[in-house]
Amino acid sequence: MIAFSNLMKFSDELLKTYLTICEQGSFSGAAATLHKSQPAVSLQIASLEKQTGLRFFNRSERPFKLTEAGSIFLQFAREVINKSNEVDRSLRELAIGTGRDQDRRLNFRRRLHPVANGKRYQIQASQLDNLSFNSASRANL
Repeated sequence: MIAFSNLMKFSDELLKTYLTICEQGSFSGAAATLHKSQPAVSLQIASLEKQTGLRFFNRSERPFKLTEAGSIFLQFAREVINKSNEVDRSLRELAIGTGRDQDRRLNFRRRLHPVANGKRYQIQASQLDNLSFNSASRANL
């Protein structure tokens, strides 16, 4: 087991890039979809792998395959992006109103969901250390 000693931060952009790579099945396909260069996409993933000390893709196979760590991170990325979208949608609905009432609701949104302002996600190292798997090899956080 790898012990992580610091808090890891993942930007919304990185998580979306990772998800797009997995959906497209290639770095170049993801780059085209995201309107980025392929080297820029590769650098983002290299930075992620360096930060975690883990490999997420087995690049020796064509098409690439996700490693166990890559599968775990894919589930994490999906959950975070889905939850962020859900919170944004709910808070947008809450913010519908006029005048002072709307200002109060928008201030509530900023306090409740600071991710909406900075789009950064954090995972405690202990969450990675305490992963468990069920019979379908899915990570349980």
